[in-house]
Amino acid sequence: MGSPLRRRERALITLDSIGDAVICTDLKGKIIFLNMVAEKMTGWSSEEAIHQTMSKTFMVIEGNTHISRAG
Repeated sequence: MGSPLRRRERALITLDSIGDAVICTDLKGKIIFLNMVAEKMTGWSSEEAIHQTMSKTFMVIEGNTHISRAG
């Protein structure tokens, strides 16, 4: 299985290689990871987004109503 550090490293490599946007948060809703697709989609780099809240970095716009709401 490997050490916890190696498992974490493999998990981050996997998340980064996914073709969809991936944003991971801690239990308080603070961002702990963005993959490259999420960086492009949000306009935030991982370095800028880490420890920010989802509502600060990501806005969802409803497809039918075009009403925006915090992520």
